[in-house]
Amino acid sequence: MRRSPSSGGFTLLEILIVIVIISILSSLLLYGVHAAIQAARQSSTEGVVRSISGALESYKSQYGDYPPSSLDRFRVRLPNDTNNGIETLVACISTTKKGGPFWRPQDENQFINADKDKADRNLTNWYFGHNELMEVSDNFGNTLWYLHSADYAKPAPHHLKVIPYLSAKPVTLKVYQSDKLKTPANPGRFQLVSAGPDGIFGTMDDIRGW
Repeated sequence: MRRSPSSGGFTLLEILIVIVIISILSSLLLYGVHAAIQAARQSSTEGVVRSISGALESYKSQYGDYPPSSLDRFRVRLPNDTNNGIETLVACISTTKKGGPFWRPQDENQFINADKDKADRNLTNWYFGHNELMEVSDNFGNTLWYLHSADYAKPAPHHLKVIPYLSAKPVTLKVYQSDKLKTPANPGRFQLVSAGPDGIFGTMDDIRGW
């Protein structure tokens, strides 16, 4: 029986149409919120990478060079073969010597220990005191990767092996190449990279510190 123009309530079809419209609007809202969150993470990660790059220049002005790609330059036995570059970077720019620390995260939780390793001592008198070998995570929760230019030509396996986040399996990276010259990017300096939103190194959304 049809509803008369003066009667109250909605037909089943009208209710279904309203539900569909609400579902579409909710999906668009959720997509917009997710996109906004991702954009904020992208922007803040770019800021972190730029900030660390600046700290590396300050470190070089004091020590004459950028941090090495591995702690074996400090004549210590490496606990493992993963995340060596970023751990060495953190150890160096977190030193309290010669005007350091050269960089501290706004949120100390940005320091992580994805491969759960530690040194036998505080190698550089880093400010956080304990002997864990810390990495810097980007704002997507992934470990940054670092390599000194001295190791571009013949990087050792432990320079390229990364555990990108807690409990992840190790991945092996490649030295980043210049898009035009097809030679190692950022010659004479360093490569500092976030895997970006997709969490995969070597893809188009990587965030580079050069």
